[in-house]
Amino acid sequence: MNIDINKLIVKSVDIIKEKCDLPDNGFLSGGSLANTVYGLLYNIETKFDDIDIFKLKDIVGDRESIVDSKFFIQTDIKKKLTRDDDDDYLPYVREIGDNFFSIDNSKEEDILNTIEYYSNVDIPFFIKGFDLNCTQVSYDLKTKEIYYTKEFEEFLINKKIEITNLKSPSNTIIRYLKKCKDLGIKPVKENIDMVYFFLKHSSNVYYDYKNFREKTYKKFKLNKDILEKYFVIKETKRKDFLVYELLLNVNAPVDKEHSDKIGKLNIIMDCYKFPKFWKRINNDEYFENIYRKLYPFMSDDYVDTNKACDVDIRILENLIRYNPKIEYNLSGLKLSEQIKLVSLLFERFYDNQIIAYTILTQNKFKNIEFSENQLKVLGFKTIIKRQKHKVTSPFKYFKDGLFEEDDKEQESYF
Repeated sequence: MNIDINKLIVKSVDIIKEKCDLPDNGFLSGGSLANTVYGLLYNIETKFDDIDIFKLKDIVGDRESIVDSKFFIQTDIKKKLTRDDDDDYLPYVREIGDNFFSIDNSKEEDILNTIEYYSNVDIPFFIKGFDLNCTQVSYDLKTKEIYYTKEFEEFLINKKIEITNLKSPSNTIIRYLKKCKDLGIKPVKENIDMVYFFLKHSSNVYYDYKNFREKTYKKFKLNKDILEKYFVIKETKRKDFLVYELLLNVNAPVDKEHSDKIGKLNIIMDCYKFPKFWKRINNDEYFENIYRKLYPFMSDDYVDTNKACDVDIRILENLIRYNPKIEYNLSGLKLSEQIKLVSLLFERFYDNQIIAYTILTQNKFKNIEFSENQLKVLGFKTIIKRQKHKVTSPFKYFKDGLFEEDDKEQESYF
């Protein structure tokens, strides 16, 4: 399906301008723009409740300057952690990859929300942090530049709303169901189950917000028939207002097999990684095994082979379990590259494996190209010839630095 997304976005901005006086600068981002684009693409009527404009206050050099700044110190941290406010954009600092942004404040005038923020870059990379793929789009009102993620593009093509992170899981599932209703898209049970299990194991995860107030509670009531099957609302009186929290309904219609599987993982869950791998964990035993044992390496393209055997995975697991430096040094390599590199080193230093271990500990690897000359540069003059091995694995044999699959037997490294 060929879609001229840029053309749709420009036309959508014009439609929004007819409904609201937009400022001359700032990034028009999120639901209002996304809903309008979707409606134009599929010739359906869509709606939105408000319009979000993000304005960059200043570019800062590092995250610490934000955390230590006066405006952030004066922020009510308790409010930040409990979300005792109707404001969807409370002050916080969030990092995504090498970049970060910090919400300073927001104000609401009619349907226009203006959010001021700091960042180390002048592009709206913050859309990558939006919790639904169908909202990850932005338009620079000053330069007329267009930004959107690959997840947003996939949403337009597939018409599937996906949860991309669970920084505020209770709010996310409420927004997810409302967005499905707004766009006429059928909710997917697996997404609701995912949030349920995520909250169930929340003792193993940090996320930003737990409670919400009336503004979000009104959205909850729009899909009360679905949400009350999974969650129970807890009300707490605070001064002159109520806050709400989602508790788990023990009779929720969730898949017990999924629940047991997630429970057995017994890992610190990352609210960004977990949604991406949820479906694969539940439907792919091979991936689940790797996720369980090599979780620190997990990224979209980390598992690039379906031929890693249990020995390969166990060796990597043991290396990073007992030496965090090796975990850091191997991060960035894909699974097959890690296995090839580790195999090459331990084969060549089979009679003195402490040398291979030391190389892995002391060097950050960007690729797996290891020649005899490179090993000599590292301080080792002798390359130990390959010995006879006993443990079967398809990833253990190399010739002139090139990987070859082989089913010969070889010994375990440990």
